[in-house]
Amino acid sequence: MSLATVLNMRNLFNILLFGVLVVLVIILLVLLYAIAMHYRRKNATGKISDRKRRFNFAFTLTVTFLLMLFAVVYTSRLFYQESVSTLYGECEDKVSKIADSLSTYLNTSEAVLWVTGDSADQMYQDGASTEIIHDYLRSETYSQQVKFDENFMGFYAVIDDVFMSGIDWIAPDDYNPYERDWYKAAVKADGDVAIVEPYLDAQSGDIIISFAKLLSDKKNSVSLDVSLNHIQETVEEININGNGYGMVIDKNGGIIAHKDPSLNGQNCSEVFNDDAFLNAVLNTRNGRTEAVIDGYKYTIFVNEVLNQWYTVVLVKNMELFSETKVQLIVNVGVYLIIFFLITFFYYMSYMNEQSANQMMEELVISKQKQEYEAKVLKLEKSAADDANKAKSRFLADMSHEIRTPINAVLGMNEMILRETESESIKEYSQNIRSSGRALLSLINSILDFSKIEDGKMEIVPVDYSVVDMIHYLQNSIAERAAAKSLAFIVDVDPSIPRTLHGDDMRVSQVIMNLLTNAVKYTKAGEVRLTVKNSGISDKDLLLYVEVKDTGVGIKEEDMPKLFESFERLDKEKNRNIEGTGLGMSIVTRLLSMMNSHLSATSKYGEGSTFSFVIKQGIVDETPIDDTFIKLSEGSTSKGEKAYHESFTAPDARILIVDDTKMNLNVAKNLLKKTLLNIETALSGDEALSLCASKKYDVILMDQRMPGLDGTQTLHLIKEQFEGYNIDTPVICLTADAISGARDRYLAEGFSDYLTKPIEGSELEKMLLKYLPEGKIVKGENQITFDLESEKESPKEDSFIIKIKELGVDTDTALSFCQNDEDMYKNVLSEYIKEMPERTDKLNSCLENSDWNNYAVYVHSLKSTSKMIGASELSEKALKLEEAANREDADFIKENHAEVSDGYKDLATKMAKVLDIDLSANDKDDDIMEFLPE
Repeated sequence: MSLATVLNMRNLFNILLFGVLVVLVIILLVLLYAIAMHYRRKNATGKISDRKRRFNFAFTLTVTFLLMLFAVVYTSRLFYQESVSTLYGECEDKVSKIADSLSTYLNTSEAVLWVTGDSADQMYQDGASTEIIHDYLRSETYSQQVKFDENFMGFYAVIDDVFMSGIDWIAPDDYNPYERDWYKAAVKADGDVAIVEPYLDAQSGDIIISFAKLLSDKKNSVSLDVSLNHIQETVEEININGNGYGMVIDKNGGIIAHKDPSLNGQNCSEVFNDDAFLNAVLNTRNGRTEAVIDGYKYTIFVNEVLNQWYTVVLVKNMELFSETKVQLIVNVGVYLIIFFLITFFYYMSYMNEQSANQMMEELVISKQKQEYEAKVLKLEKSAADDANKAKSRFLADMSHEIRTPINAVLGMNEMILRETESESIKEYSQNIRSSGRALLSLINSILDFSKIEDGKMEIVPVDYSVVDMIHYLQNSIAERAAAKSLAFIVDVDPSIPRTLHGDDMRVSQVIMNLLTNAVKYTKAGEVRLTVKNSGISDKDLLLYVEVKDTGVGIKEEDMPKLFESFERLDKEKNRNIEGTGLGMSIVTRLLSMMNSHLSATSKYGEGSTFSFVIKQGIVDETPIDDTFIKLSEGSTSKGEKAYHESFTAPDARILIVDDTKMNLNVAKNLLKKTLLNIETALSGDEALSLCASKKYDVILMDQRMPGLDGTQTLHLIKEQFEGYNIDTPVICLTADAISGARDRYLAEGFSDYLTKPIEGSELEKMLLKYLPEGKIVKGENQITFDLESEKESPKEDSFIIKIKELGVDTDTALSFCQNDEDMYKNVLSEYIKEMPERTDKLNSCLENSDWNNYAVYVHSLKSTSKMIGASELSEKALKLEEAANREDADFIKENHAEVSDGYKDLATKMAKVLDIDLSANDKDDDIMEFLPE
C-alpha cells in the first residue's frame, strides 16, 4: 500500500472521528436542552426534589465533562500529531536545502576541475610543454579565486612525473605525488572526479578537501584544493529554531565539519563512544531517525551529499517539541471557549491546503511547459547547427574536389605555356587557363558568399599602392575586353595620393566584379573605369570609383532584383553568359562592410553605370603620375606575357611532401627553371626520415595524406631532438579553401599557406619570401634553359588502340594529358605499377575497419582511374569513398571485392599491352617527369 493511500485513509478516519465528535456534541446540546426543559417543567410542578436536582445537575455536568474531555483529548492529539508532522517536514526541508547548497558548492568545484582537467589534457595531447601547462594552472588558479572565492585554494598536477602547483608551492625533496591520497583516489576513480578525505594543509593551516581526476592517458592527473571554510561556516550556522547543531560526516564516520571545529577530523564513533550513531545515519541516508545520546533523546535529520557525505542535524526532543507542548497547553486551556471555531479553522485549513495544492499543480504545469519550450528551442537550434555544418562540409568538399583536378590542369598548362614554341598551342593553353580561372572565380564567389553569410569575412586594412591596384585591374580585364573587341578605357585622376590605407584586396574584388560584369554583358562598344579624388579631410580620402559600359542594360522593373543572391536578370537573353548570380550580392555586402554602398543607373539597350564612394586613409600624399597607369608591354600573342623565372637558387634545398606523385610532378616542373635542389617524400614518415638527416631551406607540405597527415608531420618535425629543421619554414599545400582554413593551419604551426591549384608565380613568390636571401640569384645572374634539348621524340601510338579495346575512354584520358601520348603512356605505367601496393593498402584498411585511410586510398583510385579513362571503375570507387566517409561498413564489404578485382583485372590487361612485369614489384620512388594530376 502506497504512502498516499495510507495518508488518504488516515485523513478519512480523522474526518469520521470528527463527525462522530460533532454528533456527540449535538446530542449533548439536545440532552442539555431536554434536561433544562425537564427541570423547568419539574420546577413548575414542584415534583423534583433538591437531592434529585443536584444528582441530575451533577450527572449533566459529568456527561458534559466526559464528552468535552473526549473532544479535548482527541483534538489535542490531532493537533499534536499535525504540529510534529509539520515540524518534521520543515526540518527535513531545511536540512535538504543545506545539503543541496553543499552539493552545489562541491559540484561547482567538480565542474571547475572537469573543465581545467580537460583543457590540460587537450594541451598535453597537442604536445604542450609542462611549463606551458604549469602556466595554465597558475592562470586558472588566479582566475577561479577571483571568479568564486578564496576557498578555491588552487590547482596542481603531475604531468610526465613533474609535479606542478598553481600557487607555486615547492614540494619537499621527498614528496612523491604518486603516493599521495589525491593521486590514489584519482586512479581509483578511473577518469571520474574523486573527492579525497579532508586533511590539514601544512602551508595554510586550513582543513582542505581535494578533487582529483586522471587525464586520458590514465597516468597524469590534475587536482584542485578547496578549503572547508565555506562548509565549516555553513555547518556552524545550522540550527532548528535556534536549537540543535549540525555536522558533515563521511561514510566511515569521519567528521568533515562540526559546529565545534575542534572535533573536525575525528571519528563520530570516538565522539559518541559507540557505533550506534553512525549506524543510525548510514541506515537512514535521507530522512530522520532517533537516538539516545548522553541520556537525552535526540531527533536526527540526515541528508546525503554526492553519495559520499552526510549532512546531519541533531536536536534534543525536549527542545524540538518545546514550542509544540506550550501551544498544546494553551490549546487545552482555551478549547472550551473556541471548540466550535476549531471546526471552522479545520475547514479553512482544508480549503487552504486544497488551494495550495492547486497552486503547486499550476506551478508544475508551468515548469513542464517551460521545459518543453526549452527542448523545442534546443532541437531547433541543433537542427540549424546541423544544417550549417552540412553546408560547411559541402563547401569544403566542393573546394577540395574541384581545386585538386584544376591544380593538375592549370599546373601542366603552365608548363606548356612556358616551354612550347608553337603559337597555336599557346593559344589553346591560354584558353585553358582562361576557362580554368573562370571556374576558380565561380568557386571563389560561392566561398566568399558563404564567408559573408557566416559572418567570417573580415576587412583587413593595409597600406597599398594605388598604381599597383590599377595595374592589376588593367591587366586582369584588358585581355577579356580585347577578346570581345571592346575598348577598355581607364580614366584615373592624377591628384589621387600614391599610397592609401584600406583593404585593397576587397576594394579590388569589388571593382573586378563590376568590370567583369560589364565585359560579360557588353557585346560592342566600350567599358570605362573611372577613379577620382572626391575630397580629402583629416588624412582621409573619399575615393570615387565608377564602371560604365555600353552593354545590354537593365530593365527598370528588374532593378530591385539586381542585388539578390543567385539572381540572373533577363535570363532568356543572357542564358549563354557564365556566372552564379552572386557577384552583385557580394559587391553590395563587401561595400556595406566597408561603410559604403553601390549606386546603379541603367537604360535598357544602351548600357549601365555603377559607382561607389569609399573612405581610405592617406599614407603618402604624393600624387600619382598618370604615365604609370599603362598596360605593360612585351606580351606574347593574345596579350599573354612570356614566362621567365623570377629567381634562381642553385644552392638552396627544398623538400616537397605529397602522397600523390602527380602533385609532386606538378610542383617540380613549376620550379624547374629556378635550379632549386628539390627532394620529395611520398608520406609523412618518409619526410620525417629525410628531415632527421639533412637541413632544408623550405618544406612544402601537403595536408591530406594517409597515415600521418600534414599537421601531424609538422608537429613531429618540430619535436625532433636537435633536429635540423626545427626552425625551417613549412608551407601548407591544400585544396581546402573554406572559410577559416588559413587561420586554422597557421594556428597549427605552419609558416604560410597555399591553396590548390597552385600557380607558378604564386609558388615562386612564396619561396622568395622564405628562402635565405644569400641563396637567391636575381637580375643579370639569371640562368636560362635550352628547352629544345629536353623535348623527346614522339612514341608510336599502337598501344592506344589496344588500351581502348579494354573499354578505356582514351580520348578523355588524352585530353587530361594535353593529347601527349608519351605522357599518357607514363600515366598508365604508373597506374599499373601502383596496383599491388594500393590494393594491399585497401585490403588492410578493410580488415582493420580503418575507414579514414580507406577513404584516402579509394579517393586516389577514383581520381587516377578517371584520369586514365576508366570511368566505370572511377564511379564505383567514388561510391566506396562516400561509404567510407559515412562509415557504412556493410556497403563497403559488399562492393569492395568488385572494385578491387576490377582494378586488378584492368591493370593486368594493360600491363600486357605495355609489356610491364608486375611481378618485379618495382620499389622505385622517382617521380615521373610528365605525369599530370
